[in-house]
Amino acid sequence: MFEDLEVFLEMLKEIRAQKIECGTPPYVEYILRKPPSVPCAFDFDSIPAATLALLRPYQREALAVCVGPHNARSILGAVAGAGKTLMAILWVIFGAAGGLFIVPSAKARDWIKEYAKYTGRKDITHVKTFKDEIVGNTVVCSHAVAVKNPYILARAWNSVVVDECHVLKSETSEMAKVIVPRILHRARRILLLSGTPIKNTPAEVFNLLNAVDRRTFGDRQVFTARYCEGEINRFSGKWEARGAKNLDELNLVLSKCMFRVTEDELGLEPIIRTEVSLECLPDDLEVLDELE
Repeated sequence: MFEDLEVFLEMLKEIRAQKIECGTPPYVEYILRKPPSVPCAFDFDSIPAATLALLRPYQREALAVCVGPHNARSILGAVAGAGKTLMAILWVIFGAAGGLFIVPSAKARDWIKEYAKYTGRKDITHVKTFKDEIVGNTVVCSHAVAVKNPYILARAWNSVVVDECHVLKSETSEMAKVIVPRILHRARRILLLSGTPIKNTPAEVFNLLNAVDRRTFGDRQVFTARYCEGEINRFSGKWEARGAKNLDELNLVLSKCMFRVTEDELGLEPIIRTEVSLECLPDDLEVLDELE
């Protein structure tokens, strides 16, 4: 597996520097040291000048990393206000062959407007129902439509963006069972977007890693045994993964396929929440009494 001994030794040096537990599995060593299969650089010259002027330094870096080092199969975890929509649209445009945007149904129209705003193009189709046919190469639809629309499922997409990708984290959800194998595994390029951190167990990140690289992350039980203290429950006889371990190693692995944007990088003022008291007038109290 390790044809380049020097690269392998450098990888081991990095692991020791991170104080990672000994006995690192081969698949972890592979993901840490493997180069992108098709090294390339993001072409910023292809972006309209007006849009290019809007890009912040971290957005340029995110586009470059998600296309190059991550081989155009990446997870983009960014806080609200980071401009995930802009980055995703430019990422798809760079692919040149169109793409599929899977987004929350309430935000589909916003994505269409942003697409036209940043690209100056209107070649995007909104697939609203399970029966709508596809017109053109660039499509936006909801998660629910992506699961059941036969035209979307039948096509092998060049580029796929999944907004709010944390909806795929559950191994039992219909969305994960359909979107990951039938759309994401078949796509040449994928970008998973989320601004919601996963705070429970590392097991919840497995589906996202499997979507990005199923050959490396193809066995949930192996993954959860390594990072979630997974084991067979002696009473139920079922596999359970509730804990967390080897998190330094997991963070290093995630850095090879995820780009994060934190609040510090945005340079925004912290959100301040205050309590406001409202005085009800007599007429308002009468209306409340009627509602009760």
